[in-house]
Amino acid sequence: MELLKKSYSNMVDDLENLGEKVPTNKIGKKGTDLLLRELDCRVIEYLHNLNKRYKKYEYDSVKGIFIEGNPVYDNSGIYEKTHVQICIRNPNCIKGYFSPRDIDPNFNNC
Repeated sequence: MELLKKSYSNMVDDLENLGEKVPTNKIGKKGTDLLLRELDCRVIEYLHNLNKRYKKYEYDSVKGIFIEGNPVYDNSGIYEKTHVQICIRNPNCIKGYFSPRDIDPNFNNC
């Protein structure tokens, strides 16, 4: 998290020196959640580019947890649209994948 904070600060300084606007995260068309995460994406890409430029460790993947939507009940820490996203930046990290199986009639169909 400290790297992201520092990357954000450095990116803002660089963009301001270049006379460019700092991107912002924006609310999606149907709601109040920040679904269009242009700022977050730019900060993460900025960090990756710095690491590459200065021959530092390049991350193979990035994971983000997004808390979105309304609480599922009063005083809940669980939200309706909370989800995890993962981005594999290094395709050599993908060792395999699976094909969806046929539905097993012995279990409920989710």
